[in-house]
Amino acid sequence: MTAGGAGARMLAEVYAVLSAYTAAAMGQARYKILEDGTFSGEIPGVEGVWSSEPTLERCRQVLQEVLEEWLILKLRDGDRIPVVEGVDLTWRRWPTRKSRGSG
Repeated sequence: MTAGGAGARMLAEVYAVLSAYTAAAMGQARYKILEDGTFSGEIPGVEGVWSSEPTLERCRQVLQEVLEEWLILKLRDGDRIPVVEGVDLTWRRWPTRKSRGSG
């Protein structure tokens, strides 16, 4: 087993877990039409992740982008991430700012 092979496998595992989390969270997303005709979206239990856009499709796209960015920041900072549909990211040893000693 080469170091590159192990790294590639780890990267694939990380990608798979993050993809599963994103898909599970997006599956719980709730959308509504606002009075001005725009769409609002949020994911219950995932505080601070929301979007408001002129179309439902764009609202979904932006909501997923916001979720992905939120997730990257939470992982980087070592913050608590809620479990979504059984996908739990807290048990993993992600490299974080806190674990690297910077801040």
